[in-house]
Amino acid sequence: MRRWADLALAELDYRVKPVTALYTVKDGKPAVERGFVGYVSYELLDPSGRELLSRLIGFAQRFGLGKSRGIGFGHVEVAPLT
Repeated sequence: MRRWADLALAELDYRVKPVTALYTVKDGKPAVERGFVGYVSYELLDPSGRELLSRLIGFAQRFGLGKSRGIGFGHVEVAPLT
């Protein structure tokens, strides 16, 4: 999978910003997690992988990425470039 992504996708642009988010409070002290918000634009170079990529994107949109997805971390939005 990773090898396919390396060959079939080209990163066109990105803009990410690191953020610190409150995760929980333990013993009266805030526990935080580091993450990022932003976007990445890709171009599909191998049209034969369109169905696979569509499934992977659908999975990411439905379930999110990373940890603590159930409380809102790991949110993914996909939009076509205009």
